[in-house]
Amino acid sequence: MSEALKSVTLKSLVQSGVITAISPLRVNTSGYPYITFLQGNKPNNVYFGRKTGTLLLNSSFEAGDNILAFLKNAEIIQTENEAKEVRFKLSTPGASEYSSTAELMDVFGMSEKTTEFDMELFKKEFTSQTAVVPAESTQA
Repeated sequence: MSEALKSVTLKSLVQSGVITAISPLRVNTSGYPYITFLQGNKPNNVYFGRKTGTLLLNSSFEAGDNILAFLKNAEIIQTENEAKEVRFKLSTPGASEYSSTAELMDVFGMSEKTTEFDMELFKKEFTSQTAVVPAESTQA
């Protein structure tokens, strides 16, 4: 039996305060699209899954574009890479023929349960910004 997909809607992360701001679309030097989430002043870069990233770049979006409307029903998927390291990827319903969890929750008037998704691990992905500390005065 295969393991159930572990996901959480972006909407629920914003609603619960785990995400307080979302950057415009960004693309790294290798051409992979991602966005930066903020929790207060702590950033977390999350890359799009392969299918969603292809759909996004084929939809005439470019780095710097505001893509909030595109993210309306997005989900964060918890996955593992080949080295068995946990990674989080963004996915949208346009990348699949299936309805997203967000769409199903809205249609059926339900609130989301995040029992499988490791919320604490996701929260740990947000790292503190390094503060610039002024040099101490050497005057006596």
